[in-house]
Amino acid sequence: MPSEQPPAPRCSGRPVRRNRCRRSARLTPLDSALSAAAQGSQNTVFADVRLQFAGHEICDSDSWLHSVDILAISSSYHPTASGQMLGYEPVLSRDTG
Repeated sequence: MPSEQPPAPRCSGRPVRRNRCRRSARLTPLDSALSAAAQGSQNTVFADVRLQFAGHEICDSDSWLHSVDILAISSSYHPTASGQMLGYEPVLSRDTG
């Protein structure tokens, strides 16, 4: 009997392909442009948190971001306490001094 495959991760009822999440972690042309613009400014820092959040995206079981909540739309996509403390804070502290 063939082994059962684990179910694909789902987000808002739709399957999500894991490699799409991994591809999005690469620097895109827009990210490159934003990073270059930040480097050209004295008061701006480009702090890339994608590696910190790898494995903690919205569709992961240990998400560090709130998903869409129609009843509390202002908290949608904002970090959880873990996302703030373990995702953003170390990178911003390192990159901003």
